[in-house]
Amino acid sequence: MLVCKSPAYAADVFINRDTATYTETRTSANLFAAVNDLHRGRDTSATWKAIGIDGAALLMIFFSLSAFALLFYIKGRHMTGLLTSVIGTLLFVIVWFLWVP
Repeated sequence: MLVCKSPAYAADVFINRDTATYTETRTSANLFAAVNDLHRGRDTSATWKAIGIDGAALLMIFFSLSAFALLFYIKGRHMTGLLTSVIGTLLFVIVWFLWVP
């Protein structure tokens, strides 16, 4: 039996050596399932897990910190921006502790 898997796709091949025949079973899903599998790193390579998932997380952290730093260069919006950041962070922490097991 040979098994080939990738995001939103699976193929199983059963080989019968006695009769020199094979049976193939393919399963594929839609684009939403493929994106979900890529997001979770299911049936992906170590390269995708390192670059795709971890790289995207680092990029989002960089964008968030750079946007927070740019907030200090906008005159008259320091307090509004800081207040929004603090409230957003507190709401995130509350939601995290209430709904994440």
